[in-house]
Amino acid sequence: MYATFFTTCIFIFCSSIVCGQIDIDSILPPFSKFQRPAQFTTIALSPDSSQLVLGTNSGYLATISTVTRKVIWKTRISQGYIKHATFSLDGKQLYLGEQSADGFIFCYDVFKSRKPKLLWQYRLADDIGTSMPENPDAYYAWIQYPGPYRIANTKQGDLIVAAVHSWYEDGKSLIRSQLYRFDAKTGNLVWKFPSEIPLPMIIRWFDYSDDGRTIAFVCDKYSIDQPIGDLKPGSLYAINGETGKIRWGHTFKAFTPYFDQVTFWRGVAVSPDGESIGVTTDDGRAFIFSEEKLIWQEDLATPIEISGVPITATSGTVGATDDFMIFITGDTFIPYDLQKDVKRPPMAHPKGLTLFGYEWNGKKSWQWKLENVPQGLRIDSSGKYAAIPISMYGHKNTEMPNGISIFDLTTEGEGLDKYLRTHRLAGQIPYDMIAFSQNGRRIAVVETVSSARGKEQRGKNQVHIITPKIEDTN
Repeated sequence: MYATFFTTCIFIFCSSIVCGQIDIDSILPPFSKFQRPAQFTTIALSPDSSQLVLGTNSGYLATISTVTRKVIWKTRISQGYIKHATFSLDGKQLYLGEQSADGFIFCYDVFKSRKPKLLWQYRLADDIGTSMPENPDAYYAWIQYPGPYRIANTKQGDLIVAAVHSWYEDGKSLIRSQLYRFDAKTGNLVWKFPSEIPLPMIIRWFDYSDDGRTIAFVCDKYSIDQPIGDLKPGSLYAINGETGKIRWGHTFKAFTPYFDQVTFWRGVAVSPDGESIGVTTDDGRAFIFSEEKLIWQEDLATPIEISGVPITATSGTVGATDDFMIFITGDTFIPYDLQKDVKRPPMAHPKGLTLFGYEWNGKKSWQWKLENVPQGLRIDSSGKYAAIPISMYGHKNTEMPNGISIFDLTTEGEGLDKYLRTHRLAGQIPYDMIAFSQNGRRIAVVETVSSARGKEQRGKNQVHIITPKIEDTN
């Protein structure tokens, strides 16, 4: 009924890097709803980079050995959307999360046998509810199902999960969110936040310290059917990672007159030692906190007016190391409520498409101008390498190059000193379709056929496996 998941994978040496291409036209079933091509939604590499995991918006999952280049396992875990996948730090367990009517978290043993064994599962819908989308047959119906926005494993052997359910009922927008900490091996719940009823706001993203004692999240919007209590939308909250109790919070003021509320994307990162937190808001501002004290604020890509038209740039991509906070700005846009008769920006925002590195005291350390729109950020577990996929994804006519820009964050100096290279790709890169192995020696990234209108199609549907530097090939 469906195409087989994998064909032959060809691994070759390419000058300074080891390249591997996996043909993905045969990985996915040919179509999802409405005969649209199915899409990749998650990618993960095992800590030693021996296994690659790929998930789709049709609920299909496949793992492949990067050593033997053979399929290890393929299955369909739901009728929904595979949201996230990650390995345990020892590579023995695989954790999966689905956005579906049930919103399950699964833990599989991938160490002892060819066919992974289900060790435990947790149904998020028991806490944040389930629902039937207004149009269940719609291509994007999965958006109204419960599911995990992020799954992360700690060095202490626990799993942190942010679950969200946002849907419509009788014309009203309803929201439920829950933050969890599980014993990753057993699935036993260590705590959940809030402890009694779900949060009627969207937990956009979270990050945590190396010791797992500090967890920070940002939240916005709220459900009109439930009181929000002491927590407020447009806020940053730091909680005790051991108890799940709030330590402190900060509510941001709206950036008027251009925005009437504060929203986030993945705009929070915690320093490895847990002492500092960086935040960026969708209006283009950036902040650094030392514990609960705000010590620095900068207008990175806030709106500027060109011939009376306000333009800004996306600013929700962040990361943290021991030395600095990384803020990345993206494509230029006109705030939706201010578009009026002009929908396209008259020019690019001067601070768009830029990587900024700030020390934790707020001093700018370095920056780098990106060649295309960032499609995510990955920093390896040691904090040495950063990889940024750059691509204009979607039906847009652009000649801007696609690829993965790689930096050595431990090198002293400016951006040019830290920049290693950009691995070029002919096709486009979907958002967040990049993964690092734990040792930082391998990067996996998904390339898809360029879909720019009026242009010859470029690239292939394939996964590339590369190394940051030539000495990493051993």
